[in-house]
Amino acid sequence: MARFMYPRTRAKLKAFLHERQGGKCCYCGILTEMYPQSWGVGNPAPANFATLEHLKRVADGGTNDPDNVAIACWKCNNERDILGVSWVEFKTMRQPMPALAN
Repeated sequence: MARFMYPRTRAKLKAFLHERQGGKCCYCGILTEMYPQSWGVGNPAPANFATLEHLKRVADGGTNDPDNVAIACWKCNNERDILGVSWVEFKTMRQPMPALAN
């Protein structure tokens, strides 16, 4: 089971993953922002805000190991949570549809 993650550890992991992924969301590929300028009191997080995404959910036995965590934009992280699907299912859903041959 995953342990509590201290804020400093969380920040270091987030920075490491953000760099490793080139700043892109693991699902949709948009560039994410680590520290958006518009976010703050009275302003919700923007859709491209970088969040930590547990590929195997902590509730399902996932850990905070870097191999189980990725950077996802706030929008994708939230949508996956609402749908309650695995990361593989959600990644498949986010893939563009192939063009149909005429």
